[in-house]
Amino acid sequence: MDSVCPHPDVSRTLFRKIARGLIVLAGLPVACNAQTAKPPPPPPPPPPPVAVEQQSVLLPGICEPSAAVRGPLDNIWLADDDQNKTLFLWDAAPKYVQRPPPRAIDGVRKKKKKAAVKDIEGLTFDAHNQLWILGSHSRKGNGEFDDKRTRLLSMDSNAPGSAPVITLSLWPQEGDRPEPLVTRLTELCPTCTPDGSWNALNLEGLTLERSTDHLLLGARAPLVNDGKAWLVSVEAKEDGAIKAAYTLELGKRGVRELAPAPDHKGVWIVAGPHTDKDPLKVGFALYSWTGEGPAKLLALLPGFNGSPEGLLPIDTQSAWLFIDEGDRLADAAKNDPTDPHHTQQKGTFKFECGAKVPEGGTQAWAHATRISWPTPDTSAAPIR
Repeated sequence: MDSVCPHPDVSRTLFRKIARGLIVLAGLPVACNAQTAKPPPPPPPPPPPVAVEQQSVLLPGICEPSAAVRGPLDNIWLADDDQNKTLFLWDAAPKYVQRPPPRAIDGVRKKKKKAAVKDIEGLTFDAHNQLWILGSHSRKGNGEFDDKRTRLLSMDSNAPGSAPVITLSLWPQEGDRPEPLVTRLTELCPTCTPDGSWNALNLEGLTLERSTDHLLLGARAPLVNDGKAWLVSVEAKEDGAIKAAYTLELGKRGVRELAPAPDHKGVWIVAGPHTDKDPLKVGFALYSWTGEGPAKLLALLPGFNGSPEGLLPIDTQSAWLFIDEGDRLADAAKNDPTDPHHTQQKGTFKFECGAKVPEGGTQAWAHATRISWPTPDTSAAPIR
């Protein structure tokens, strides 16, 4: 019997259907992949601006400037943390014009003309134009407790050399930790446990909290256990009550100086290593903080011949920094008997800085440096 063969048109139709189905199946994975494909990652944020040095001014008589504040008469008060009996004044002058050398005035003294506070790390004026002076509250280099370092006091700026008006302390008695401060911090900020020991306490920032007229103190060390810096708000009164505590993310840096923001909306913060060696290589940076929310990074600071420890904002994109150059100056003087800071005490080298030392050239003193930085580029990246 002859085999039955399909009509040629039937074979063609069957092949066409099979081919058409294969095409559809082949297209399915492509369609599914297209629907589940992840969008490209967003472009990285622009790098933060880096401040640029615009001008450097010599500070005769000063080696380790540690605080700066503009006074009611528009002059600038400076402290040197190694000169406990002396404060300095820069007379007011137009912006960017080299100011006359600071002139020394008597600091705050008690009996027998001894300094009432040591290791000065902060200056500010309160709402009544009283000058407040902050000791570091740190222990000496050999670990000894010094009650004159642990003082926060006010003085009549019109009567230099007079007794303090108010004397407070956040570490009033010798012990392993500053009990009144720790007790109050525990109440206000239960998570503020130190990343290390309270023995490392070092306060290096002081300014006026304009919204409350309280004193705002910033800690260089210790950081709290999440690596943040912390600040406390203290009443500028006899009892010195701690009214609030704040923690800020400053890139594993501590507070090295505080100053009022130029627009009077919060404060600016010089932040830097919380230890001398800077093992994390964080360097120095400048932040702004309104008193609420996170701090905003304004600019990274360039390298200096020392540590920026005094701050005087000029406008929203420039400021004066006062550079502590004590280590550089001491190293230069140590092996040079002709250096103006080289003195001998019982046959041993002693570094001395003070207005009585004759000027020895532009490198024999600390400097004030004017910096500026560009506005961060926040424009959207082009779509490619």
